[in-house]
Amino acid sequence: MGWKVFELMCKLFLEGKDDEYIFAHLFLTLEWNLMSRSENVVHCHAENIFWVEDALGFHFPKTKADQLGKRSDAIWHVYATPASPQTCSHLSLARYLFSNPGILTTIDTSNASGDVRNSEATENVEGLGMATNIRINGDNKLFPGANQYDRFMKCFHKVRLLFILEHVGFISLIIT
Repeated sequence: MGWKVFELMCKLFLEGKDDEYIFAHLFLTLEWNLMSRSENVVHCHAENIFWVEDALGFHFPKTKADQLGKRSDAIWHVYATPASPQTCSHLSLARYLFSNPGILTTIDTSNASGDVRNSEATENVEGLGMATNIRINGDNKLFPGANQYDRFMKCFHKVRLLFILEHVGFISLIIT
């Protein structure tokens, strides 16, 4: 896929009304920006995403090229593209997390009694003006569930088909 096709697909996912497009937008922007196989994106865990200065850092314990995890300390950097919101991974991640609040759950610990830490991963968040933790869900995958690649490809083909039909002139026949 070339840049223009990537940009167009991201634009269509960003402007689309279907909730599945929010998922597909993030999946596509991460796959492109991480220059990785879809399998890495499918198995990306929320706890392996963190800030590295002005970039999002992604850590993959194992990859196709490193099955044993010998280079597991490698960090992949993804930078924001505010001049191009349709291709911005940060925007697509924010939309996805706000649309799927179960992925990350914020807990206000300023009035909590006792220890909020349990078997789930808990991370302190600085700069929010209150004692706040983000607790990662039990599954801790960014895209929980099975067959996420198939889910993405279904959205991708749907948007591609609608684009082709719209530009060939058949979309009005389908809608009416």
